[in-house]
Amino acid sequence: MELDFAEVKRQSPDRRVFDVLIEGQEVLPSLDVAGEVGSYAALSRTYTVRVIDGQLNVRFVTHKGYGVPIVNALRVTDRPDLLS
Repeated sequence: MELDFAEVKRQSPDRRVFDVLIEGQEVLPSLDVAGEVGSYAALSRTYTVRVIDGQLNVRFVTHKGYGVPIVNALRVTDRPDLLS
């Protein structure tokens, strides 16, 4: 699975901070896109995830006092070659 983030307007660092959880596992704690790559730039992260119940669960959790989470793209690819 691939997650893409970008601040598509001018944003100061430390204004939008959130956690990303996939299948109940925190994969991106305290993500601050503007703090990592600035405004008008993309941040991409890729994860290999095992889905047991047939439903992929992705959560974006706002830190108290910060702007709402953003995600610009989410790509899921079935990889039967990774089954064990």
